[in-house]
Amino acid sequence: MITDPAAARTAVLNDLAYDLAPDAPFLRQHAEPALSRLVAHRTSRDEVTAVHAYGGPVPTPEVTVLVPLYGRLDFLEHQLAAFVSDPELHAVDLVYVLDSPELAEQVVAKAEGLARMYAVPFRLVLLRRNLGFADANNVGASYARGRLLLLLNSDVLPDRPGWLSALVEAHDRLPDVGAVGAKLLYEDDSLQHAGMYFDRPRGSSLWTNGHYFKGLHRSFPPACVERAVPAVTGACLLLSTALWNEVGGLCGGFVQGDYEDSDLCLRLLQRGLLNYYVPGAELYHLEGQSYPDELRRAVGRYNTWLQTHLWDEQVAAAMREHGAAPEL
Repeated sequence: MITDPAAARTAVLNDLAYDLAPDAPFLRQHAEPALSRLVAHRTSRDEVTAVHAYGGPVPTPEVTVLVPLYGRLDFLEHQLAAFVSDPELHAVDLVYVLDSPELAEQVVAKAEGLARMYAVPFRLVLLRRNLGFADANNVGASYARGRLLLLLNSDVLPDRPGWLSALVEAHDRLPDVGAVGAKLLYEDDSLQHAGMYFDRPRGSSLWTNGHYFKGLHRSFPPACVERAVPAVTGACLLLSTALWNEVGGLCGGFVQGDYEDSDLCLRLLQRGLLNYYVPGAELYHLEGQSYPDELRRAVGRYNTWLQTHLWDEQVAAAMREHGAAPEL
């Protein structure tokens, strides 16, 4: 008998070894109810054991930058080393949420030295147990002080200063704005993200997530066009804190940091808002280095089914209205 929740979740996910239709009885009657219980919302501050502040609090910050830390503590230093040369990042409410409680002692010791070295003010929220991507963000967002909230992965590093103000300016200028997202790059300067779309592969009934122009060069002209898109990635996503609270943050029903972002964007579209891609903000994304590929594939199978199960008609509508890519 499996008694550990994480092991039980992995066992259920590994049973999904092939694509299943949205009406598959196994998923509807067994997998989804089991996984929903295993990843149920745990967003209370009761899950927080401590909050450490490094540097003086930033007065009246405009933006809260929220970064979950899972496993790879070295990403904390990489980001602070990049942020130190950007004056904008010294004026934000920077919040790290440790979702690996077994590493709490190490990260606190590391944070003390990094705070002295880089002098970038930040807070560190320690969780009682691993909550997963959605609920780590949801708990962390309850500490937000800015009028805007930026979700940022720990493995995302800016190309140059000014990316945050580009997102803020676009957010405040664009009509009916929901979420805005940045241009994300691989280390070789090819595109990882220029907005997200939904795709139903030939022979499948499931909606997967795709990234426009993935793998092409960062200067590819259509990827340099600011525009409304069906969704943007949660690796770097800005929206108003008030709107985040209104929609209830990220959905805890998805597993391990996939599809929560598209679910959030679909809820924003449902409210009559638009999601925008902003190419003037450019960052590098190391993408998916915090958990194994085998588990990631199992997670993807389940989350693809769940997105289709929840949003089938709305996804089709989003692609009709916002899914066309710009032409050369």
